[in-house]
Amino acid sequence: MFNFFKKKKKADSPADTPVEETSAIQEDAPVSEKIPTQTTINRDAPKKTYGKAEPAEKAPAKKEPVKKEPAKKEPAKKTAEKKAPAKKPAKVSAPSVVVPGTMPKELKGFEKELKIYAQHSRMPYDKDSAGMVFTEYMAKVFRELGYKMVLIRDQENGIITMLDKDGESSDSIKSKLVVKCVFLKKGSAGSDSVKSAYEAGESNRADETWCVTTTDFDANAVRRSKKKEAPVTLYDGQALYSEFLSKDER
Repeated sequence: MFNFFKKKKKADSPADTPVEETSAIQEDAPVSEKIPTQTTINRDAPKKTYGKAEPAEKAPAKKEPVKKEPAKKEPAKKTAEKKAPAKKPAKVSAPSVVVPGTMPKELKGFEKELKIYAQHSRMPYDKDSAGMVFTEYMAKVFRELGYKMVLIRDQENGIITMLDKDGESSDSIKSKLVVKCVFLKKGSAGSDSVKSAYEAGESNRADETWCVTTTDFDANAVRRSKKKEAPVTLYDGQALYSEFLSKDER
């Protein structure tokens, strides 16, 4: 019993046993091997994991190039250049179209003026007397234009005699003119009017004979006026206005 409770003798600890010191450097080793090599630890190296598969490195995703829309170029603002204002072409009045057998537009309102003249002159004005009023009116116009010795020889037939205001004959006397006045609102003056004018010129020994009307002359009247043996100068409504009525200072 006593032996059982006795403390067992401690085994000799390694510290108690003398250890022969061995040099890490063997004397017989070469000089290069006598120097102990130091191992360096690479801290950046990846740690090895055991039991788990290392995840495969994913290839970087290719970035598709972004298509850039071309920038819209704003049109350059042109500096407004000051241009000289264009000259407007002068308005040219178109020649009036004359309807055969009617008064031209230049004589629009002329009959109204004749009526006013008849009232001031205390003359009747109607279909039958309109020609005489026209003859009186034309005599007044010729006087105001400078013609001399203006006389009405035949009021019913519209015959006026006068002396030219500037023309002279070979006898140093002013030329004598005979004018046949024909008033018409519609219709054309015919060859009879031209013949009557020529006969009046012959009877009054005229140097020149005219025939004036408010409308126009037909083809027969024009041919009759061009006879060399019996020439007559014709003034239709347009010529009557441009040559006499428009120049009259009333």
